[in-house]
Amino acid sequence: MNRNDNRYRNGLLIMSRKKFLLILLSVSVAVTAIGIGFSIYNYYIFNKPFINSTTMGLLTAFVMSTAMIIIALSKTE
Repeated sequence: MNRNDNRYRNGLLIMSRKKFLLILLSVSVAVTAIGIGFSIYNYYIFNKPFINSTTMGLLTAFVMSTAMIIIALSKTE
């Protein structure tokens, strides 16, 4: 990579907004999958209800963050 490239500013690699939002979406999916995995584990091992306030909060946060990311992606060039 050439340091004179436009993607570098003050020695740091500057990523595009679209790439940042896609990384943010993938992190959100990973965190939600881990949380759902723990809920499934509690359901099968400890006989706890699967749909509880924690699971609902996790799914609500995922839906809201996904909606914000999709709206932001639709506005990028």
